[in-house]
Amino acid sequence: MNALSLVVLTIPFWIPAAAGLWLCINRRNDIGRLGGLLTLKPLLAAPISLFILATTLHPQTRFVLSLLPGASLTLLIVVMFRRLLYGPHAKIVWTWLSLDCIRWLSGCLTFLPREDYAMLCLAASLGLTMPTIFAVVALTTVLLVTRSPEGHDTFA
Repeated sequence: MNALSLVVLTIPFWIPAAAGLWLCINRRNDIGRLGGLLTLKPLLAAPISLFILATTLHPQTRFVLSLLPGASLTLLIVVMFRRLLYGPHAKIVWTWLSLDCIRWLSGCLTFLPREDYAMLCLAASLGLTMPTIFAVVALTTVLLVTRSPEGHDTFA
């Protein structure tokens, strides 16, 4: 793999990396950290999933194993921020978790063995755009939730 291929393969992760880092650094409250960590999660889960998919296991086994990095990191983050599941921002957190599940499922659907090229292209497009869609949704939501009318953070 040459440098140009590596750059092209990382393009779908540039916006999530920038948004997630910004949220983790500049929004030092639980909802901001949760949004930042969920936004950054594909940067760690995607390479692990691709490593699993590069093995010589049966295709269905590889697919199931490729779900584990995204799902396990989501569960770890949920355990860390479980108090937000029932707080004043519970609807936002549940929406993010739903989008996160769609994100890692859509990424893994790309690697299911199939004969239909059109479905493969659709799954690949969805899998490559979901990290950016999630990053924009998380960033926008955190900015709207953590700003009071005076422009000060509403969380300590």
